[in-house]
Amino acid sequence: GTTVPVTAVQTSTISNLGPGGTAQTLSGNFTNTNSGPVYVTNVVATIGSVTKDPGAVAGTCDATDYVIVGGTMAVGAQIPAGTAQGAWTGATIAFVNKGTNQDQCKLATVNLSYAVN
Repeated sequence: GTTVPVTAVQTSTISNLGPGGTAQTLSGNFTNTNSGPVYVTNVVATIGSVTKDPGAVAGTCDATDYVIVGGTMAVGAQIPAGTAQGAWTGATIAFVNKGTNQDQCKLATVNLSYAVN
């Protein structure tokens, strides 16, 4: 048969990333639209893009202003069909303190991407 991709759904809320701030944990569950369970080896988190706040000062705010540590998170489990199934966690995201003024990143949105393998 054919297996359609399983989707990683982030359930953790990330807020107030800033210079010197604590890294925040990424976690979530899965949506499996297949008719039965699908084995998931891992979830890989990456920074897809960064969207500056319209009111931010001029300058560049991009993926280099943030870092994901432990982006490959082991799952090693059968994920049942349905929504809010299983769990994944372990990676963290933090703001990189570049030692220069980074006001252009105030209130930016970091768009994360997840690959399920």
